[in-house]
Amino acid sequence: MRKNFRLFLATGVFLMLLAAAQAQAATPKDVTIDNNGVLLKGKFYVCDGTGPFPTVLPLHGFPGNETDILGLGSKLAEAGINALTFNYSGTHKSQGLMSMDHAQKDIWAAFGFLRRPENIALYKIDTERIILGGFCFGGGMALGYAAGHQEIAAVFSIAGNDHGEFFREYARNPQLKKMIDDDFDALAAPGGTVRFVPEELPKEMFTSGTDKLAPIFDLRKCAPKLAQKDILLIGGWNDRQVTIDQFILPLYRALEKAEAKNVKIVAFQDNHYFKNSREELAQAVMAWLETILGKKDHEHALDNQAPTRAYDWQKHQQAIWGVFAAKQARDIAGLEREKIVSLLAPEKVGPYMKYFEQGLESGTGMIMVEGAEQRWLEIAFQSGFRCKRLFEQGYLEGQAAALMAVSGENK
Repeated sequence: MRKNFRLFLATGVFLMLLAAAQAQAATPKDVTIDNNGVLLKGKFYVCDGTGPFPTVLPLHGFPGNETDILGLGSKLAEAGINALTFNYSGTHKSQGLMSMDHAQKDIWAAFGFLRRPENIALYKIDTERIILGGFCFGGGMALGYAAGHQEIAAVFSIAGNDHGEFFREYARNPQLKKMIDDDFDALAAPGGTVRFVPEELPKEMFTSGTDKLAPIFDLRKCAPKLAQKDILLIGGWNDRQVTIDQFILPLYRALEKAEAKNVKIVAFQDNHYFKNSREELAQAVMAWLETILGKKDHEHALDNQAPTRAYDWQKHQQAIWGVFAAKQARDIAGLEREKIVSLLAPEKVGPYMKYFEQGLESGTGMIMVEGAEQRWLEIAFQSGFRCKRLFEQGYLEGQAAALMAVSGENK
């Protein structure tokens, strides 16, 4: 095992540092998602490395853009998490027609894309660790989708619209109604860029009766369906579109009333687009994801084991990591320091080792260091975490081999 670590460190550190020196923001790959014959255009921000990687599905606002969402896609990929964004049906270069119901079907198609075998291999997707989220319109769509799909265990919403409350305000506020109607008339094709399903403009939906709105879009009323999930709600105190007072706090209170135990709310002194706090916003999402993905690690470890006795995978993992901390971590850190002393300027050795040792102690391998010029510190952290995971893999393989040998002797 020690020999394997020496080989890994000797060959890997220099290449990672070289890559760090040349690192740039993640460049997404163009993708096409097939929604029952309606082709949706998207971007896939792919992590470097062998994977598999957790993957986040962040949803655009309305009508969104053809690049990133608040800079999250590139930041997630740089921190070791894939991100898939796409344009809804009827928007930008995606085919089809736009409606709230169609947007829900688009989300379903995006999950299908992430679970296709060829895409799992190509984009190094860990299908057991896929997280849904969204911004503005997309935040409301993400929460609505989670309310209607029991399998979605965690979801985040950034300035997410509660469309139930939106239509209630639309009905009682003539000034808002006129502003919304003017905006949507400008967006609608042929003069605008969005191709709506007939009768799906807000004024048309209001005329026909908002009672026909699907229940999942009235988020406060969906609180009981969301209460068992891990939820992150983010808002801006200066947001005048999706205000904390009218949209986010009432949803939080409704979730509390429904006895939700795993809801976190974060607020920034910023406007709807978080232009002054993008880095802090990304850090808040990353911190929450680290907690959620830590819960998901190994939760399917028993799939192939006979149900003869209970198995506490967390206790087992902690035991392995205890062995690692007691017997290997110090040696690995010493070997790493020997290598980098000749590769880095003296003043950089200390910071590098600090992050490398944090990686040796991490439970998820996720971190984000502010500033592209500090990317080398993220790589130091991830290098330490990979050493830890390599030890864990070798330990488990050794245990499995020993059990097989014992089993063979007993036959």
